[in-house]
Amino acid sequence: MNKRAVLLISVTLSGMFGAKFLMSVAAATSWEITVVAIQPEFYYYYVNESDYTAYMTEMMEQAVVYQPDIVVFPEYIGEPLLGLQYPDIDEYGTWEEYCDATGIPIDWNYSYFEAADVTGTAYLNTFSALAVRYAVYTVAGSICLPDGEITGTSQHYNYDKTGTVDEVYNVAYFFDPNGNIIGTQKKVHLWEDEQLYLTPSTEEDLQVFDVNIRGTQVGVGISICWDTWFASVGQILVERGADIIFSVSWFDTPSMNFDPTPWVKGTIWTWSQNLVVYGVLSCMVWESTGRSAITAPTQLTQNEDGFINVADTFNSSTVVPGVLNILELLKLRGEPVGASPLDKLGSLAPYIGLTVLLAVAVVTVVYVKRRKRHREIIS
Repeated sequence: MNKRAVLLISVTLSGMFGAKFLMSVAAATSWEITVVAIQPEFYYYYVNESDYTAYMTEMMEQAVVYQPDIVVFPEYIGEPLLGLQYPDIDEYGTWEEYCDATGIPIDWNYSYFEAADVTGTAYLNTFSALAVRYAVYTVAGSICLPDGEITGTSQHYNYDKTGTVDEVYNVAYFFDPNGNIIGTQKKVHLWEDEQLYLTPSTEEDLQVFDVNIRGTQVGVGISICWDTWFASVGQILVERGADIIFSVSWFDTPSMNFDPTPWVKGTIWTWSQNLVVYGVLSCMVWESTGRSAITAPTQLTQNEDGFINVADTFNSSTVVPGVLNILELLKLRGEPVGASPLDKLGSLAPYIGLTVLLAVAVVTVVYVKRRKRHREIIS
């Protein structure tokens, strides 16, 4: 076989495999979104912001192994930052004992309000920096803050409270991969204890955030713990365009030996079945217990049980990854489906491959003719 034949065969095979590669890349990545629910432990109140950031980074490092598009932290992830305002708090057994000894009002809203400038700033910059460092959308759990003014830019925010001590909210922040704040969501339905010191939001204020992940539009909703027990919250979020609802939670269970799995099935799992939506539950572990999970309509789960993944522990830290196929969700809903840019690339792959093949063939023919002409001139 002469060199020309070998070259032409090589070019043909390159074009064929190039087209196949383009199609496989588009099919594998266009509609699939990888999420990770982070389940940390609440060890103590942090006196140093660097220690807090180090632990959040440690948990994020476990999550990014799965190359996520979106990660989610649990409710009250900003709570340990109270130690920045009250550095000797861990010298006492309980918050009540600390208040008795120091004369600080025992009402939590007072402490949240007084510490807001410090805790709010540290919280925003910690999670903004993590989002940037790992180039990932980040649902940063929640923190208790009064209304405030946020100045500065990504990783260099400054929080100044403008609200009052009587209006403190349990609020979640959502960051993009550049560390910018996409939006916030305040808790609507307060747990029994929270009703003593926090202010609820309203269902009218529930929001859905549209993000573009590799060409696929995804509607993101956020539900804070007890909100997930109310069907109306999920209904509103789905009606407003949610494809994924992130539930940031802290289960108020009585002991570390109580398995809260039935709670999971009674909340976000039920939304997935009744509302045809993906659910991502992130739980805090402390004196309470948690079992983070990723849920979906049963038709979209391997075992047809409505669970994509569930934490293997409910009383220690872990991360829970899962892959969500937005295309399959839209099909199940019966919604019209448009092609994402990568799908369009996949449909064009054969033509791109053929074009490459023809271009290389033309170059090859020209090269061979020039070589022949060169030899004729020399001879």
